[in-house]
Amino acid sequence: IAGLDDELILSPGDYPLTQTVEDPARITIRGVAGQPRPRLLFSGASQQGLRLVNGSLLRDVEIEQAEAATALTTSGARIDRVVVKGSAGTSCAILLKNALVRESVVVSGLNPICSSPDGGTNTSILRNITVIATEPASPAVNLYASGDVTFNLTNVIAQGGPGGHALLVAGDGLGGHGTI
Repeated sequence: IAGLDDELILSPGDYPLTQTVEDPARITIRGVAGQPRPRLLFSGASQQGLRLVNGSLLRDVEIEQAEAATALTTSGARIDRVVVKGSAGTSCAILLKNALVRESVVVSGLNPICSSPDGGTNTSILRNITVIATEPASPAVNLYASGDVTFNLTNVIAQGGPGGHALLVAGDGLGGHGTI
């Protein structure tokens, strides 16, 4: 079991996972530098992908979600050089809260990247990433403002699904503020 500031290095290859994986503390999960990315292959109806909720770092990894479930949930996490593929019907491939996402690619049917709607403050940074929605009318980046939510974007390519927005800010009508 990983402890505070431990580093988990994944060798190249496929890792079939049928349960939610959550960081127990702030850790680093990464692939081997210069090698093919390890692939975390999530499947099974009861799992919710990878949950980085303790300020962890994820680097040089690929995540594929086979179910209509979140592939990656963050709280204070840093995501570097990661590829995330959500399945058709996934309501949010990456659910961000106070995260930094850099040099990554996210492709999913609905809402490849969205904010965590918890009513609190959420400031997330997206730099040098590509985000693509594939299902009709889906936004690529969906900022749901149930609190004070800010997404700072730099060098982001965002493509909504057919008829969908690249970037969308939506509120819950309870006084939330959203800024991109």
